[in-house]
Formats: sequence, structure tokens, C-alpha cells
Amino acid sequence: MAYSCPGNVRQLENAIERGVALSGGRSQIEMADLTPEIQQASEAAATPDLNLPEEGIDFAGYVSKIEHELIRRALEKTGGNKGQASRLLNLKRTTLVEKLKRLEPRVN
Repeated sequence: MAYSCPGNVRQLENAIERGVALSGGRSQIEMADLTPEIQQASEAAATPDLNLPEEGIDFAGYVSKIEHELIRRALEKTGGNKGQASRLLNLKRTTLVEKLKRLEPRVN
């Protein structure tokens, strides 16, 4: 999903065909089955471009902001269902509820 596919449809088709061929009959294509260019794009998307300024950052605030965004997106994706959102985030439902209480002013 993160790969911009700068080539044409044929390039995308070849990448998918390669993935299917290397999947060995599995029902799902794994990242290792794709081309190195696509793998690198995925790794870059998973790690946001972080710049650490000379004066430093507010680590707790930054982490809290990311946590808030992940929770918001999970709730949005699940139509507000906390059980499903907690599964998406690999959290216990009670942990998600506690985090929501802590973040409540920002989530709503």
C-alpha cells in the first residue's frame, strides 16, 4: 500500500505475479514475496520520518499524540466498537477503556 508504483500497470502486475509465484501456494502473499523496492517502501511507511531537533522534543507528548491517533483511527475503523478497536490495536479492552479515559478530552 505504501509503494507509489511509479511505473505502469504492467510493473504492478509483474510485482503481484512475482508475489504469487513466491508465495508457494499460501493463501496470502507475504512481504518477503514482494520486490525489494516494495519492501523498502513499506518499511519507510512504517517508520515515520523523525527529525530530532538539537533542542530535543517532548517525548511523552509525542508518544501520547501517536497513541491518540492510533486509538482514534481504530475507533473510526470499527464504528466506535471498543472491543473490535482493542483487537485491532492488540490491547485488552480494559486497557483501551483506561486509555480513552485518560485521552478523553482529545479523542472526542
